[in-house]
Amino acid sequence: MATQEPSSPDVVLLPSIAATSPTVIVKVGTEGKEYILHTELLKHHSGYFRGALSGAFKETDDGVVPITDVETDAFDVFVDWIYRGTVTTDLFLEAFRKYRLVATRSYILADRLLVPGLKSALMDTYFDFYVTRKQFRPGCGMIVLLCCNLPEEDPLIRLCVDMWSTQKTIYTLWEDEKTEALDLSQGFLVRLMLRMNEVGKKPPSVQTFKREDYNERTRVGG
Repeated sequence: MATQEPSSPDVVLLPSIAATSPTVIVKVGTEGKEYILHTELLKHHSGYFRGALSGAFKETDDGVVPITDVETDAFDVFVDWIYRGTVTTDLFLEAFRKYRLVATRSYILADRLLVPGLKSALMDTYFDFYVTRKQFRPGCGMIVLLCCNLPEEDPLIRLCVDMWSTQKTIYTLWEDEKTEALDLSQGFLVRLMLRMNEVGKKPPSVQTFKREDYNERTRVGG
């Protein structure tokens, strides 16, 4: 599929335009859960849907867009965000309980559907939890999932590397993480090792991290 340019975050889609646009059915997951969504809202926020609904691609069949290899809880987050414009804190609290990782899957989905606004909103909340509140840290399961689905230079992966190196997390793994640690990618471990070498024996506090250092970088050749 060709890459579509994301919409500018400075452009506001009027609710009156979104609400009067045609709708499309998006079937999600292996069970084909149906979402009836306004086309203008989808195209405004998502480069993937701009392509799928433009006629340039054959993604639609009788007004239906199938996305079968996505979990519905992550797509729920996307739908809630395009209609409401916010990410709930409860999503993150629940994501860290029972290793549900809904927030992580939602972030990966936002990358796949080319939704920079949602990625940024999720990144804001991750940064708030990890750096400002210091309530949590990235776990092995989350990092494995990120590295399997995103480029190495993704902002959230960079934050994970910086947090693990600063907090020397490799020495304080939870018991149930030690098996998951075996699945950490070589690329992540090498970057972690180099970053730990860079920060030295007295690494800086996470409180010195700046949110703007974890913005999306422009991809070359997209």
